Amino acid sequence: AEKKKPAAATPAPAPKTLVRDVSPTDAEKLMAERKDVVVIDVRTIEEYEMGHIAGAQNVSFIDNGFEEKIGEYAGKPVMIHCAAGNRSLRALQRMMAGGKFPEIFHMSGGMAGWQEAGKTVVKTPKAPK
Repeated sequence: AEKKKPAAATPAPAPKTLVRDVSPTDAEKLMAERKDVVVIDVRTIEEYEMGHIAGAQNVSFIDNGFEEKIGEYAGKPVMIHCAAGNRSLRALQRMMAGGKFPEIFHMSGGMAGWQEAGKTVVKTPKAPK
């Protein structure tokens, strides 16, 4: 006979952040299938303007207000990337520490990998001076 599990008396642990590494191809599929995922580019504004993923939000990891700006996306599933993967890994660690993100997808290879895979890049036109 099967034994029934006793009711849990301990409080539920704090929600854990689900983190997944995704390839550029998987990232593209994820964006097509899940419209709730926010794409966050943690490169500098200059790098972002030279070419970024369509719809990506720019939140530069090296800016002083990174924690505050990234906090605007708390509670939402996000996919983060940088140029090659170093800054986005550091950003990922900071985001996990806050416990405010239910799911974080980390695009391996960054924009370099995205472009090598032949994916579409959007350039931000420079404003006339």
